[in-house]
Amino acid sequence: MGRTTERVDYDEQALEPIKPPMQASSSTDEDSMQRVFATLVAIGVALGAARAGAEDAQVAEARQAVQTLASQLKEALGSALQQGGVDEAIRVCQREAQGLAAKVSAATGWEVARTSTRYRNPANAPDPWERRVLAGFEARRAAGEAPETLEFSEWVETGGTRMLRYMKAIPTGQVCLGCHGTTIAPKAAAALREAYPEDRATGFSAGELRGAFTLKKGSSGECRGRLVNEVEP
Repeated sequence: MGRTTERVDYDEQALEPIKPPMQASSSTDEDSMQRVFATLVAIGVALGAARAGAEDAQVAEARQAVQTLASQLKEALGSALQQGGVDEAIRVCQREAQGLAAKVSAATGWEVARTSTRYRNPANAPDPWERRVLAGFEARRAAGEAPETLEFSEWVETGGTRMLRYMKAIPTGQVCLGCHGTTIAPKAAAALREAYPEDRATGFSAGELRGAFTLKKGSSGECRGRLVNEVEP
């Protein structure tokens, strides 16, 4: 029987056997997979941070819209109180608040409204999402959070449209008690009955939550839906 001879290649210049390439070790494969995984995680974190930054910027816009509307309404109310008292302020609320809210909405791209479970106008009754947030505000206030600091934002999808919703609590101030408190002057009470026959927004004490600003904006920046039609929800 003939002898089988193993072929060995040589480098012609060095006359040394040419060693076959070594196979990659399993540890090298694991290292590569770990690097890929770490890269994907880093990309995910970066994208998450970018989304969070974009949301923070939009929430800042919403806060500014609230501040703008609140300032304009406060100015209108203050002037009315000086000129004709609480009953005149109630009439000004009914006449002018809708236009002010419409201007803020048009200028900012946000839909700006007011809501409360104890509303003045039934058109401002809370939807299920707003009702849930208002209940959360009450729980947070009861736990010791300052009412003026309460706010909440969340991305939601409604009818196939993704939008950012934001709410900012409205605490009852001392100046609010003239038409929202437990004791209301006869002329103011008559003005309320005339302007808001379905009024529920009385009986508050200072520091209680009277309602909230409620804002929403589609992911494309499109604004739809109701506008606030009174200063006091």
